[in-house]
Amino acid sequence: MNMNVPDEMPMGNEREQQIDDAVARMLRARRDTLRASVPLDVERRIRLSLAEATGPKPVTPTENVFSSLLAWFKRPIVAIPAALAALAFVTFAVSRNSGGAPPVDLHQLAYANFSSVVKGDLSLVKTTSDTTALRAFFAGSGVDYPVFFPSVKAELKGGVVSTDNGHAYAHLVYEIGDHTVYLFEADQASIDARIASLDTVITNDLNTGKWHWEERPGTGTLFVWKSNNVVCLAVSDLRTQDMSALFTLEAL
Repeated sequence: MNMNVPDEMPMGNEREQQIDDAVARMLRARRDTLRASVPLDVERRIRLSLAEATGPKPVTPTENVFSSLLAWFKRPIVAIPAALAALAFVTFAVSRNSGGAPPVDLHQLAYANFSSVVKGDLSLVKTTSDTTALRAFFAGSGVDYPVFFPSVKAELKGGVVSTDNGHAYAHLVYEIGDHTVYLFEADQASIDARIASLDTVITNDLNTGKWHWEERPGTGTLFVWKSNNVVCLAVSDLRTQDMSALFTLEAL
């Protein structure tokens, strides 16, 4: 049985092609309508989000260094030596930052030096009562602050210089009868720089008043005051009332 198909009626494949072409023409015609303009900041955030989601996380140079070090430390051959080296480095860093030694405790050292003077363990290097000669001696021995010579009703015997934490300090010795008055002088700059330290109680007394007094039975009497930028710590085997009578307190 023959079947005549009109010329204007396309066959199956041709029909599908015509439909596809028609849809394509319609989409091209509506292309400008379907296209939307995205703000630049929104587009940038979208691109960054896509990059983070699809790409590997970037590793900073610091992370690379520490990752390599951690991997190296975990090797059995170097684990213990590396740990010791790290500990030594930390110890060195702390020592370097703190100046290599704790601050000199002026309070306790004044008592200890007085005891050494009385026992003869700490001898005078410059024996004279001439303050001009002593000033020259101190300056020549590295003391970089003006040494204070108080008015004391006792005989000035001389001085000596000590070096603590790389800083030079002046010491004076007076005598009255069988009693000794030892004077330790330290500059405020060394205290501020934490080369030397002063007891909080003493500091408060100097800030609120003019001086600090205390007695240690069997040890001595401590008298502390400040002259300009020099802290003076005097220790004697005299009682407080007897020691205070040696100084003209109003002039200190």
